[in-house]
Amino acid sequence: MVESRDLLQSLMGFWEETFAGGCPSIYPGMKCDFTSESSWVELQVPSSLELPSTRVGLKSMRFLLDVHCFAKRGTDLKTMPGLVDATRDAISRRVWAVRDFADVAKPAVGYARMGDVEVRDLSRIEQRVLGSELQHVLVSARGIAQMMQ
Repeated sequence: MVESRDLLQSLMGFWEETFAGGCPSIYPGMKCDFTSESSWVELQVPSSLELPSTRVGLKSMRFLLDVHCFAKRGTDLKTMPGLVDATRDAISRRVWAVRDFADVAKPAVGYARMGDVEVRDLSRIEQRVLGSELQHVLVSARGIAQMMQ
């Protein structure tokens, strides 16, 4: 049976193939030390909702994908806009295969489709709350996945 973790693992594989931001990516559950990095992105799926089946044999799930883009102050002024553009290009209106990672062959068992992205600059909040010298931009998109049960 396909689980939501299959959706997350499929998303991580898709991200690795499509994101051209030229910086490290952090996935849910990872702990990393980026003190030596000038920029990075963090992926989160803060909400998901399994929908009642409308078609026999299909499981539908709505989800939200948040990509937090970080750049240290003092880096090239083009860094953050470049990260945001690369993130937007990687996820806006994209479709990718959801694979069953419990099966050794990892067959495609469905597809996920992303909508348009929303971009919010959280740098001021970051600085006010954490006293941090980071630029912080959040790129969010809603998606829907349909998978065979």
